[in-house]
Amino acid sequence: MSDIKAMNYLRAKRNEKLAETDHYMISDWPITDEKREEWKIYRQKLRDLPSNSEEAKRLEDGSLINVTWPTKPT
Repeated sequence: MSDIKAMNYLRAKRNEKLAETDHYMISDWPITDEKREEWKIYRQKLRDLPSNSEEAKRLEDGSLINVTWPTKPT
């Protein structure tokens, strides 16, 4: 699979992960300011991911290699 397709797939997966965490950014979502900050950092790492994964490759099974996904806060 071409590198361009792999990067497009990476961005699509990244966008899904960002969408899954949108609710943590709502100001009245019931979490502490500390936890909200952890989610902000996680989300920034996701946004930075495509530029940090220029060698991303997508395998035939759909998995990506050469990509290190940030760890979600707990």
